Amino acid sequence: MKRIEVETRTILLTLTGSRLYRVHNEDSDYDYKGICIPTLPYFIGTQNFEQLDRFIEPTCLYPELTNTDSNIYNIKKFCHLATLNNPNILELLWIDRCEYLVLTSFGESLIEIRDAFLSQKVFYSYSGYAQAQIKKVQTHRKWLLRYKEDPNFFSSPPNPQDYGLSENPLRKEQLNAFLEFLYILIKDASQYSEVATELLTHVDYKGLLKQYPLAQELLPAVQYYTRSTNDFVTLLHNTQTYRQALQEYEAFQSWRKNRNSKRAAIEEKVGYDSKHSGHCYRLLKSGIEILNGEGVIPNREITGDAQFIRQIRNGEISYDALIAEVDGLTTQLAIAMENTKLPKYPDQKLIEEKQMEIIKAYLSL
Repeated sequence: MKRIEVETRTILLTLTGSRLYRVHNEDSDYDYKGICIPTLPYFIGTQNFEQLDRFIEPTCLYPELTNTDSNIYNIKKFCHLATLNNPNILELLWIDRCEYLVLTSFGESLIEIRDAFLSQKVFYSYSGYAQAQIKKVQTHRKWLLRYKEDPNFFSSPPNPQDYGLSENPLRKEQLNAFLEFLYILIKDASQYSEVATELLTHVDYKGLLKQYPLAQELLPAVQYYTRSTNDFVTLLHNTQTYRQALQEYEAFQSWRKNRNSKRAAIEEKVGYDSKHSGHCYRLLKSGIEILNGEGVIPNREITGDAQFIRQIRNGEISYDALIAEVDGLTTQLAIAMENTKLPKYPDQKLIEEKQMEIIKAYLSL
């Protein structure tokens, strides 16, 4: 769908990011997220539309979106992500009415059932997103400290021969095909265990298999269950290890080349990525609040921690103090999960009924 079509059919649109959270500075970007209802062919035809995230066409209703990191989602995509309790999606339904750039009666109808989206999945989504942020912080800190000791430590890409690859490594499509097969085996075996089946709903095993090399101690089991040869499993492990090193090398080069100069200066000063750290702290606090029954509170001035998050983002908190805060909040999140009164799953029936009601009413106009 073209930009003008998407914007014309937008039922909810709001400012997001640090400005929504009230932890921004004068240089912070203006980013927006919204929900639209496509035309009928996108629901029953062969055409597909999930979201618009490039706002470069000149003809538009909302010039605020031009050249920003913004997204407008098909209502079906939005509801799917919201039932997964995606932190960046849930918050769209918990914003003060006066702050929406666009809020139609159809958008109001979604807000009316916002509690139906909340479930114990909050624990897994918010902790997962927070851990992803802190992992970036730790990775960047490792690079920062090592670069100070040896500016040439990543001057050239890794050599395949250093990873036991006398021949060419497996191609990416070969590697992914095997890992997909391994995931199917795990998924099929999990149906015989209630605990394993439950874990599949919360743990992204496919993502983990593709992100991390298989542990050395697991290789014999992988070989046995996949009926692979020893040579193939060795090649698989060496390829994964090499590709992880290559990915880190490329990520380091991108980090050095593309990071914001002011953010880099703060990182040099305090020894950690202050923006990712602020996100981690906010996500953990928000997850605790939701599990405790307080709902989603995007505006951190309301919760009283906006100033502390700004201090993190400005590099005014030491790395050790930051990690202590993160560890403490991680523990609190686990306790909140143990005591939460949220249902195990979202109210899928109500959500689907409301979604169909909104779509049918909108398309009948």
